[in-house]
Amino acid sequence: MLDIMVIVVCLISAGIGWAIASSLLAQSRKKGFFYLIMLIAVILYSLVSLFRYSTTLGLVGLFIHAVFAVLTYLSVNKKRHLYR
Repeated sequence: MLDIMVIVVCLISAGIGWAIASSLLAQSRKKGFFYLIMLIAVILYSLVSLFRYSTTLGLVGLFIHAVFAVLTYLSVNKKRHLYR
């Protein structure tokens, strides 16, 4: 039961974090990159904690963040091409 809650919290936090990164990167590159650096630091800390708890949960968390990172990249690229 705890594993499912950890996955749900990871999904929610990753979604919110990467959505904010997408928005900031589209508005201002400087602010976006600063936020992205902070987000990556928090993600690395949470992944280390997840891998210490369980290798499977760590891999699931890594997969979740990788998917959201790719989706954010695609979203920012699409927004930049629309505003050119």
